[in-house]
Amino acid sequence: MLKCSILTKREERHVKETRSSTVGRTRTRTIGVEARHFDKAYEELYIQQRVYDMGLELWPVLANFPREQRFILAQSMRETYNHIRRLIFRANKKYTKKDLLRELDVEIGAFKTDLRWANDLGYLKDPQFDRLSEHIVEVGKMVGGWLKAEKAEVLDEEGKEYKCSKCNAVITKRINDYSTKYHGQPLCYACQKLVPKKK
Repeated sequence: MLKCSILTKREERHVKETRSSTVGRTRTRTIGVEARHFDKAYEELYIQQRVYDMGLELWPVLANFPREQRFILAQSMRETYNHIRRLIFRANKKYTKKDLLRELDVEIGAFKTDLRWANDLGYLKDPQFDRLSEHIVEVGKMVGGWLKAEKAEVLDEEGKEYKCSKCNAVITKRINDYSTKYHGQPLCYACQKLVPKKK
């Protein structure tokens, strides 16, 4: 039982009930204080929640792979999953996300291939494969929508990308409009620091 002074008796009872109800099933995110504070501390995107849930399903499955595959296929799936998770966090923090989202799309494709391979070799049971496939397909769809929205943001009326006049980096319409107004030319954030504002 988790001992913490900020838990009321009712919350302690809820933690006990939640733990006992998750025996033999996937753990819910309501267990313990850490999960509750994590939700408050970080504003998670829905896609982050889906990837988190997929990890809860994936880790016990990989632990049961045959010994000869634990450092080959299981390791590959573990690394790809971690890369997907990190790319989503990075894309959420960056202003221009297109390159990261493309990389994320490639990693999702690689994970799907490894997942299918593991199922065909008999390392996954059908229910496990179905649940993991559902998670990764949903994540893939969300990344596709995210990428489509990003592409629309960096294209002008003629369908051409907005670009920095100094370094040729792709910029959004908002950055393009701001830099044109205050610097007299389209500039990315880095180049705006080098070029003085118009007077």
